[in-house]
Amino acid sequence: MRKIIEWSIAQNKKNTPDKIYKFNLSIIHKEDNRIIVYCGLGPDDLNMGEIEIYYGISSKYRKQGLALEAAKATMKYGFEVIGLKKIMAFADYRNLSSLKLLENLGMNYHFRISHLQENLSDFEGQCYYSLTAEQYFKTM
Repeated sequence: MRKIIEWSIAQNKKNTPDKIYKFNLSIIHKEDNRIIVYCGLGPDDLNMGEIEIYYGISSKYRKQGLALEAAKATMKYGFEVIGLKKIMAFADYRNLSSLKLLENLGMNYHFRISHLQENLSDFEGQCYYSLTAEQYFKTM
C-alpha cells in the first residue's frame, strides 16, 4: 500500500488546472489514522484516451464494502460533477473480488486485453470494463 500512496502523491503533484494526470481519494481509518482505501480517476494506463477508475484496499479491511463505497463516490463525482461521458476500468481476470466490485458498480465487461507490446505486458489478460454516463444515470 505504501508504494501506491507514494505513486499517488507523485501523480497529484503533476496535476495542473489544465491537465489532470490522476485524481486520487482515500479513506482514512479513524482509530489509527492510516489510509486503508485509495481510489481515483485518471487517463488509462494503456493510453487508449479514456478515463479509468482505479482502487485498492489494505488486506486487513477487505470484505467490508469500503472499496465499493469509495468507488461509488468516485464514479458519482466523475459523472455528476466532472461530467465524464464514460469511465472504464481494468481488472485482473483472477481477481474475483475486483471483478465483482466492477459489476456492482454497474460496469459492463467487454473483453480481455491481449497481444500487447512488451512494455505493457503487465496488462496482458486484464479484463476491460466500462460504464457510460447514460447507463449510469439510468440506474439512479
